[in-house]
Amino acid sequence: MSNMATPTISQLPSDIKRRLRRKGDFFLCPDDIVCPKVAYIGENVYYRFMNFVYLPQPPDSLSIEKVVELCDLRLDLMGKLVNTDINKHIVAQAANVVKAHSAKPLSGLRVLDFGCGSGFSSLLLKEELPGIRITGVDISKKAVKHARKAGLTVERTYPDKALPFDNASFDYIFAIFVMHFNVGVSTLEELKRILHPSGKFVFNVYRRDVEGVLEQLDEVGFHIDEVMSVEGANGTTTNHVIVSCASFTPDFVS
Repeated sequence: MSNMATPTISQLPSDIKRRLRRKGDFFLCPDDIVCPKVAYIGENVYYRFMNFVYLPQPPDSLSIEKVVELCDLRLDLMGKLVNTDINKHIVAQAANVVKAHSAKPLSGLRVLDFGCGSGFSSLLLKEELPGIRITGVDISKKAVKHARKAGLTVERTYPDKALPFDNASFDYIFAIFVMHFNVGVSTLEELKRILHPSGKFVFNVYRRDVEGVLEQLDEVGFHIDEVMSVEGANGTTTNHVIVSCASFTPDFVS
């Protein structure tokens, strides 16, 4: 799915190399400096994920097992690896799609948080959209346990298997900091199946990766409504866009 141009590979300064912390196949970056996007660590090339972790492959090339390992690492180190201000800002921008689009009252809207992780995004969505009935799903057993402890309704799901919901179960599906991973076509087809014909699938993704994601969505029959730049607090553009899409073309929806 990756559509990244050939990256410039940097040599890390020795002072940054000394401060890297290895966690399995990943390296944690120093928290007081933004490291190069792509860099040699030893003889191997690593890719920066957000500002915090170096990965042995780009996010959309990680195996399912590595995605789970990375997500579990974020759970273990929430205070270091999750920028709550950015998360709140992204969720607020995504929630604005519902506020602008929904003809129904917020109370009772059926919402799925796809790849809910710790449940932080679900809690933020409940704040932004009071009264919604939200369910989370995640492939990480640790994430499901963590989110349930927060009082959320969460189901564990499995790659390339049917999602445990009936057709048209949800008015809105959100995916917050998820679509930069390789979400397979079969899973996207499942999301389309469980989304109501009048609903929306809304997610954020890195600007550099959006074309590849849009191609996959088009392949399974989603209709892209809007791709919106996410502005920072000071009016500057960020590295993220919000995508809103429907499970059917507008002419098909009654």
